[in-house]
Amino acid sequence: MGSAANSLDGFNTVTLNTGGGADTLNFNDQGDTSANIYTLSSSSMQRTIGVVVNYSNIESLTLNAGISNDNITLLNSSVQAPVQINTGVELITPSPSPAQVIRSITCKAC
Repeated sequence: MGSAANSLDGFNTVTLNTGGGADTLNFNDQGDTSANIYTLSSSSMQRTIGVVVNYSNIESLTLNAGISNDNITLLNSSVQAPVQINTGVELITPSPSPAQVIRSITCKAC
């Protein structure tokens, strides 16, 4: 999910229900040059400047963050999909604690 310029700019609130099968949700924001704050939970992704994506039935999730120093907060103990985070990340904060946040996380070029 992202524009042709690989940015989430211009999106407001989006709701996705993928149904059954093996579904991957890719957030393509690597074209954005601003430092952003992302919040990921088991059912949503929020980014500064009003981008909210609600989702369900996702088996894996990739966040291609921008090139600036982005901050990512992983909420809840219920993010069950493997999460991959790419580029430009300065800080990843699990909440409430690292052991309970997600099943699997991969961070490339962080």
